[in-house]
Amino acid sequence: MSFTKLLLQMTCVSTLVIPFQGISAEQAAQNLNWQEANATVSIIIDDVGHSRRYGQAIVDLDERLTLSILPFTPFSQYFANIGREAGNEIMLHLPMESMGNRLPSDTQLEVNMSRSTFSEMLAHNLMSFDGFTGINNHQGSRMMKDAQRLEWLMEDIADEDMFFVDSRTVGRSPANHIASRFGIPAVGRDVFLDDSADEAQIKAQFDTMIRMALRDGHAVAIGHPRPSTIKVLRRELPRLKALNIQVVPVTTTIALVTGQTMVAGLDVSSPIEELINETPTESSGSTMGAELLFAPLTDTNYTSFNQP
Repeated sequence: MSFTKLLLQMTCVSTLVIPFQGISAEQAAQNLNWQEANATVSIIIDDVGHSRRYGQAIVDLDERLTLSILPFTPFSQYFANIGREAGNEIMLHLPMESMGNRLPSDTQLEVNMSRSTFSEMLAHNLMSFDGFTGINNHQGSRMMKDAQRLEWLMEDIADEDMFFVDSRTVGRSPANHIASRFGIPAVGRDVFLDDSADEAQIKAQFDTMIRMALRDGHAVAIGHPRPSTIKVLRRELPRLKALNIQVVPVTTTIALVTGQTMVAGLDVSSPIEELINETPTESSGSTMGAELLFAPLTDTNYTSFNQP
């Protein structure tokens, strides 16, 4: 094993409370070669589980994408199983109360819950399927500002050997700070890929992800199993290899962010826009406080995304 892989493995062990249910420290190390990669990105696909067709299309895109699966959906355990077999890291997309509380979930965590009710609902969600290694919030713009409930959340999962990703559906959430107090590895989302269903805007967000990764050495993006997103990812993922940007599991990004941060290896004063073919524009998808509120797609409203 090379020194760099050994160093990353040591970082993973100390930072991520290995072993996880899913990816191991050795697997995380194998997803990254510090001497060769210009940067890394972790791409989380939320809302997996409602549609077998859309979910399968995501699994078929790239084995290094991270699947964040909604609990109690028709295909939650199915995609946890086949995702792990395909090499995807698996997360629980934990429903939380939003500010407007539109599209509420029957199993969401709510700010008016008592301590006992909160823990019971959380445990109910944690038992919805097997095989996930971390959690991120589904919606949750109200919950993610409630420091008391976030303390309850982190206290309850502190012994579960999980990591936490703040989807950043609201600005200035204390979630990751609280997670760190309980020894839970945590990182925040940098870019929303598809706060719009327009393919041109999704591509612009993909380019924003590239720019941030080349600037900082790493980036975390979130997308959804929607036809336009799948089309854009299918076209754009091969560009990352050309730019020597590696797609890695979230556990690897957490090791880099909270353990040893990777140097991008590029002079950011160089014409990065030439590399990505256009100047990315900032949008609500790449800032804190964006909360996506759209009904998840199921197989009954399946739309073909095979046409260009």
